[in-house]
Amino acid sequence: MIIVCDSGPLIHLAQVNQFHLLKTFFSQLIIHRIVYEEVVSEGKNRAGEKELKEALDDGWIKIEKFLESSLLKATTKEGLSGKDSLVVALALEKKAGLFLSDDFKVRDVAANRRLSIIGTIGMCFVRACGRGRDRRGAAVVSA
Repeated sequence: MIIVCDSGPLIHLAQVNQFHLLKTFFSQLIIHRIVYEEVVSEGKNRAGEKELKEALDDGWIKIEKFLESSLLKATTKEGLSGKDSLVVALALEKKAGLFLSDDFKVRDVAANRRLSIIGTIGMCFVRACGRGRDRRGAAVVSA
């Protein structure tokens, strides 16, 4: 399953020392370059910077860009900022099985586009309930 992640869950999970949940639940994540810039370049010396760099070096998070400009135009028309539109458009183009975001407006547009969504609180709730993986070791997070 393809999973696209916005910057919020990366930052928020790092803030509470739970960044590892992303790797626990998902074997691989895709982010847009704009997410990297927000977390690493703009977030220098803040939560998520070090963790995202390590995840990229380890290869379980990958940076991808999207090519379909009509998706960007459509999501921008729905009131998203340019940055947010890029992330949602990537999820749509990749036909993501799950989209990770904490931003209410982004989640609303993504839901209207039939993307399955979970955020930081949802992932922490699943973890607190002890339902991170099934008996075979497969992630059981669902929206």
